[in-house]
Amino acid sequence: MPLFVIFFLTLYIGMNSYVFLKIHQAFPNIGRGNYVVAGVLLVLTLLPIMVRLLDRAEYPRLATAMGIVAFSWLAVVFWFCCSSLAMDVWNGGTLLAGKWWPVARGLAIGPRTALCVVSAVIVTFTTWSLIEAHSIGLSEITIQTSRLPAGSKPIRILQISDMHLGGGNTDGRLQKVLAMIDELKPDMVVTTGDMVDSPYDNIKGYADSLAAVKPPLGKFAVMGNHEYYTGLKESMQFFQEAGFRFLRQTSEPAGDNILVAGADDPAGPRNQKNDSPLADPLPDRTSAGEFVLLLKHRPEVQEKSLGRFDLQLSGHTHGGQIFPFNLVIKMIYKYDRGFFELSDGSRLYVSRGTGTWGPPMRLASPPEVTLITLKPAGTK
Repeated sequence: MPLFVIFFLTLYIGMNSYVFLKIHQAFPNIGRGNYVVAGVLLVLTLLPIMVRLLDRAEYPRLATAMGIVAFSWLAVVFWFCCSSLAMDVWNGGTLLAGKWWPVARGLAIGPRTALCVVSAVIVTFTTWSLIEAHSIGLSEITIQTSRLPAGSKPIRILQISDMHLGGGNTDGRLQKVLAMIDELKPDMVVTTGDMVDSPYDNIKGYADSLAAVKPPLGKFAVMGNHEYYTGLKESMQFFQEAGFRFLRQTSEPAGDNILVAGADDPAGPRNQKNDSPLADPLPDRTSAGEFVLLLKHRPEVQEKSLGRFDLQLSGHTHGGQIFPFNLVIKMIYKYDRGFFELSDGSRLYVSRGTGTWGPPMRLASPPEVTLITLKPAGTK
């Protein structure tokens, strides 16, 4: 069993046990009701594992339905624990202050009041996050570059990232993205990883929908960690059927003035127990010639690559997806979301992602597709 899974289960069991403790403190005399509460929490704790097993066994509809409950509870239990811990800290402070100032003891929050406050927080956050997750926005960036000939037509590139096809509400989300592509009519469409998150047979219908998208400069894709988790062969089959040019440590021209390079996610070599270094997909120079567009799932920039690409497009972080994970992501990743000017003429854009992973929710990190417009230098 992977170390991450062991850590997740241990933490998740602990969080659900904390929920049970708080409910018991608020209602200490419910007798056999404790067994009902414990049983429900146990089922909710195990649901994420059951969902993955059902997905692997090719019961996609049942897995999707159960996944909505399982992963929504994941967010709810996290908000419950954060809110309750905040009140525990408050009560601890009143207890400590009460040693010198007896009035402070009366400021403590009782168990039932605390449970009511936590419930109000959860209802508010859940409602907000469900609405936000379905509100895919358009982010636009314009870059002037000397790599496009003077007087040439601007090139419009649409970035999709972290769609996680196969999760909850995939149909509605993909239809919104396809409608945006149809309206914007970009010259190129790229996906920066984690588009596939279910076996091919479960999502082959989505490949057919994407295959109908035919931008003039083509569609390009790279591997994210979830493509590897799903299976390399099935992921590659999906992208082939969807009409994407699949870049694995390689580069291909897109028209006369753009070179698209694609980097594999490091999850691949780890899963394959291969410690050999990945091939370098970038050209040796960017001082002349094409505009080099680097597609790389994780927003990590190697020092030796600076100056060898003009724009790197990444995803992976989801911008944290739900508060307060956006604050955690800022501590983990130097480039967590948005546009960054790097050194030696290189730039980076990190998408907040188009879909969701785990909870079908977003809080303070709305989903997006990104339209990048490349213009010749000096163009108004």
